[in-house]
Amino acid sequence: MLYLHTRTPPIAHRDLKSANLLVDSQWHVKVADFNLSRALESNLSASTLFITNPRWLSPEVLSGHPGQLAADVWAFGTVLWELATWRLPFEHMNPFQGSGLVVPAPGELPSGPCSVYREYVGLMRDCWHRIPAKRPHFDQIVKRLR
Repeated sequence: MLYLHTRTPPIAHRDLKSANLLVDSQWHVKVADFNLSRALESNLSASTLFITNPRWLSPEVLSGHPGQLAADVWAFGTVLWELATWRLPFEHMNPFQGSGLVVPAPGELPSGPCSVYREYVGLMRDCWHRIPAKRPHFDQIVKRLR
């Protein structure tokens, strides 16, 4: 995602979700399915023609605003949530009804204790900031994950 977002012009994936992340035998992740991707011009916006699955979409996209780079960051935060919980977002409700994902307490994680729980949850919540401009960029996300 860092590579896509730092191209000239930047490329917004616009359909980032766990199903579009392929993992090889060495645990390298490859981003796939670029059907909705768009190169963003100088105004850094692109219209969202249709919604394929709202579970990973940012509030601004669900409200009908253009999908920008920050919308990919929101979706990445949702993927982080999936990794922590081993669950599909909003699995027991209509995806359009989702108003926020609940982060389990450290002792409730399916994988057990996590030594960087606080930092991980902080990154996830930063990715979900309601104001798109306040979400971290992928260069910041990569640094925090390291």
